[in-house]
Amino acid sequence: MAVATIDHALRTGTRVQRLIDTFVEGGPLRSVLVQVHEPVSDVWTANPHTEHPAASLLKIPLVAGVLMAIERHEISPDHRVRPDQIGETAYPTVRAAFSASTITLLELSALAILTSDNAAATYILDLLGVDPYLRFMSEAGCEHTGIPPGFNDEHFALLREVKTTASDQNRILSYVWDTDQLKPLRGWMANNVLNGRLSACTEPPSVFAHKTGTLEGTLHDVGMLITPEFRASLIVLTSNEADPIATTAQMASLGDCLASELESLTTHQT
Repeated sequence: MAVATIDHALRTGTRVQRLIDTFVEGGPLRSVLVQVHEPVSDVWTANPHTEHPAASLLKIPLVAGVLMAIERHEISPDHRVRPDQIGETAYPTVRAAFSASTITLLELSALAILTSDNAAATYILDLLGVDPYLRFMSEAGCEHTGIPPGFNDEHFALLREVKTTASDQNRILSYVWDTDQLKPLRGWMANNVLNGRLSACTEPPSVFAHKTGTLEGTLHDVGMLITPEFRASLIVLTSNEADPIATTAQMASLGDCLASELESLTTHQT
C-alpha cells in the first residue's frame, strides 16, 4: 500500500508541474508557485524569482502593516476618514459610497482589499507612511519586493517600476496565514469581489482568499486555496501580456485544474 501511495503522489505531482509549465510556456513572461501547506507539504514552481511589476499586490503588506500598527497601539482602528480626504481617480473608488458620513481606518483598509480601491490604499499610505509596510515585509522575510509610491493615477508610472516575485508573494501569504493578528486580512481576501482569474471556478465549500494585481500587460492573482482536503498557496504573476481576456481565461483554467490535481494528491497521501 505504501508503494502505491507514493507512486500515485509522484504521478500527480508530475501533472501539477506539467500544468504549471504549460501555462508558463503560453505567455511572454510568467511565474507560478504552488505550495501545499496542509495536510502534506510540497511545492512546485516555474520562474519563482523572476521580477514582475507588483501592482496592487502591494496592498496586502500595506493593509497588513495597518493591522500590525493597530495591534501595537500606534493608531486607532476607529480613526475616522471623511470622503473629502480620499483622492479622486479615473478608476472606480469607494469615495462616493460614504459621502454622507465617515468610515473608520479599519473599514477603509477592508475596502482596499475587498475592492482593490486605489484611492483608499493611497490614503492609508499617506497617513501611516512606509514604516508599517516595511516592518511587515521584514518580518515576512521578503527580499525582492519594492515600496509603493501610491496607487492613484499619478503614481502609475512609478508603480510600474516596483517589482515583486512569486517567492516573495509566497512569503507574504505564509506570514499572513501564520499570524493571528492578521486574521481580518484573511477574511477580506476571502471576500474579494474580483474573482475572474484563478478563483473563477472555485465553489463552496472551497474558498480562494486572494488578491489580484493589474497594470497594462500585467495580470496577477495570488492567494490561499482552502478546501476540505487541503490548504495551498497559488501564485501566478504575468507580464507583457498582449491579450488580457485570453490570459484571464487561461488563469481560470489553471486554477480549476490545479485544485483538482491537488485534491487528488492530498487525498491519496493522507
